[in-house]
Amino acid sequence: VWVPGEVTNQYFYDDNGAPAKRVAISVQPLSGRLHDTSKNLLNSLSSPRNTSAAFGPDQFRATRWMTVRGQRGQPSSVIEFSDYYDARTVLKDKLLMEKIGVNQIMEHDLVLIEARIGRYNSEPAGEARGKKRVMNNWQTFYDLQAIYLIQNASGECRFYCVAPILILASAVAAPVVADDLMI
Repeated sequence: VWVPGEVTNQYFYDDNGAPAKRVAISVQPLSGRLHDTSKNLLNSLSSPRNTSAAFGPDQFRATRWMTVRGQRGQPSSVIEFSDYYDARTVLKDKLLMEKIGVNQIMEHDLVLIEARIGRYNSEPAGEARGKKRVMNNWQTFYDLQAIYLIQNASGECRFYCVAPILILASAVAAPVVADDLMI
């Protein structure tokens, strides 16, 4: 799932400056339709309907667990999220794109969020666990895969930004009317 929007909040490091166990980014989608479509998608795949914190009033939120299990009794470790790409010139295969640091993505920047839909068992803790358990109740969420910087809040963009954004917005949801865009 790709959602273009303006960064409203991000959490990649804890209060001590160490990589966070669970990273998160929230954006205000370019259109109300994008928000509604992404929210309805999660709701339709949850059983019962999704009650996660993936959406604020006008927000899209993607998260990702960054812990790696230790082997044979070793403690788990936290890896740093590093899939930030500079798409101010062109959006192409990630292997061909320049990576940037998290410090280059600020509030109000225009970004493209790439996420997968994940799910987790929302059964009460006392219910049966293990490989043979039946998942009758689950919640869905957007699992963050990558962040593409399209335009800085200062307006720095290395190519004509509006046309690609219109294409992205219309590809993600139903056709978007120009009045719906917050550019």
